[in-house]
Amino acid sequence: MGQGTGFIKIELQDAYWIVPVHPHDMYLLAITWQNVTYLDRALPFGFRSAPKIFSTVAYMIAWALHCCGLPQQINYLHDFLLFVHPSDQNGAEMLVNALQTLDVLGVPVATPVPPDEFP
Repeated sequence: MGQGTGFIKIELQDAYWIVPVHPHDMYLLAITWQNVTYLDRALPFGFRSAPKIFSTVAYMIAWALHCCGLPQQINYLHDFLLFVHPSDQNGAEMLVNALQTLDVLGVPVATPVPPDEFP
């Protein structure tokens, strides 16, 4: 990393919901309650293999960010950290680049909470 390195944190909004369930597999996630059947059309949060499935999607998102000029990054589930080296480019350019890439991919980004609004 080096002295003076900063970072930008980007959190994906409703991360599992961006992963669609194939129509042929929806019956596997069906729930019937009071004679009404509900089907999940997106990856449900409580599904046992959901973290592993979403990790695969997150790696693809990380690859896309890398290909768009953001190679210094770490992702953990739905959080992405972009490292800003003082000699490379400024953080604002990196953030705009990342947000544009995520927008093109159709990946929603969570609205940041200002530090003074934490509970």
